[in-house]
Amino acid sequence: MKSQLTTDTDLLLGEMTDYLPALYFPKSSDDDTIHTLARKEFFRVQDIMRRMYDTDEEPGDSVSPFDEVEEAFEQAVYTRVRLDPNTIEEAFIREETIRKIREAVEKADYIIGTFYQNRGVHFQHESESEEYDSTPIVVIHNPEYHSYGGYEAATVFELFIDARGKLCCTLNGEAGEDFDEPIEHVQTEGLLELAHWLEQQGFIASETPDLKYAAWQRGEIKMLIASIEIYRRDTDESSGGADNIFYDQKAAMEYFAEYFADADFQKMQDSYFVCSIREFEPSPEERESYPTIESLFDLSDFLSVEPYYVQTVNKPLP
Repeated sequence: MKSQLTTDTDLLLGEMTDYLPALYFPKSSDDDTIHTLARKEFFRVQDIMRRMYDTDEEPGDSVSPFDEVEEAFEQAVYTRVRLDPNTIEEAFIREETIRKIREAVEKADYIIGTFYQNRGVHFQHESESEEYDSTPIVVIHNPEYHSYGGYEAATVFELFIDARGKLCCTLNGEAGEDFDEPIEHVQTEGLLELAHWLEQQGFIASETPDLKYAAWQRGEIKMLIASIEIYRRDTDESSGGADNIFYDQKAAMEYFAEYFADADFQKMQDSYFVCSIREFEPSPEERESYPTIESLFDLSDFLSVEPYYVQTVNKPLP
């Protein structure tokens, strides 16, 4: 038989607050998050007390013996809240990484196979498609798992959005079983690993500038524009060309060599090529206006710069 719940509000509040942890580290500093935390803690501890004591409550009662201590209990939760910037930053990283993964999956018809190369359709063991060379392995935490504290490492077979609009991953466990998990159960390191894998496979565009480009943008190194202009041999009219960016002359020269090594010599009989290299050195203010390497090709600044290297290929002597 249960003991009777105390009617002394101070004793009741003291016993309830004994079930609170010493400190809370919420993942957001906004008022709604902290208020929700306090409310959840009140209901959690209230349920504990109801299991332990006879509260004389009847189904449908509008008045509860816990009403008297509810506000003071929530204040006790507030006093234990600590806003750790690392925890908040980690939560932001998780949220942003999940957003990027979801966006990639949506663009691929809501399914990306990360083990088999199935896109837009769920993999089936009886009709497995070609595998990728590598596939991510992540650690998940599901409180419902009783072994290893709810943690488990598994191979990611697939990312998909289910009929309810929830982003999930199909995992292959240690025993060879397949099971689905909400993406929220994947630990932060695993989320980053998934995002990196998607970037490597071309599902996510890289947001990190090339290190040499970043150095160029700061004015630390020179940028070289290597151009190949194609002309008709019979009329000397331009029929196309290509520009590429390099940060040293050796790489630019190798580009020319590789271009002609792969050329169709049958087509080359009708054309000649002018290869040139220009140093592109805009002012520091101008560098800041170029957010990406690609945006440089929207400009014609470098064409006005005299090339320091010019070589004509396949043009007959006069």
